[in-house]
Amino acid sequence: MVAARPGLRADQRRAANDSGSSDLRKADLAVSAERLEQIAAELRPEGAFRERPELGFQDRRLADTWLFVLPSTSPANAVVPYEERLRWFTALHDHLGG
Repeated sequence: MVAARPGLRADQRRAANDSGSSDLRKADLAVSAERLEQIAAELRPEGAFRERPELGFQDRRLADTWLFVLPSTSPANAVVPYEERLRWFTALHDHLGG
C-alpha cells in the first residue's frame, strides 16, 4: 500500500548523505530479519486490515491519510500485465497533480 498526504510525492528520494545498504553490517541485517519475521507473523500476508484490498483508492483511511493500493512491480508479479500496472500508477500520478 502507498499512503500519501498532500505535498508528498511518490518519487521523492532520500538525501545523498543518508546511510545506504552498504553501511549495514551482518549483525544489523540479522536483527532486521528477525524484526521483519515478527512483523510478518503479527500482520500476516493480508496486511494491516486483515483483508486483501482491491487496487486503487480505498474506502477506509489510516488515521487521516487516504490509501491507494498499487500492483506490485516485482518480476515475481509478472502475471499482472504492464498496461494494467501502468494504468494504476498513472491514476495515482494524476490524482497527485502530475
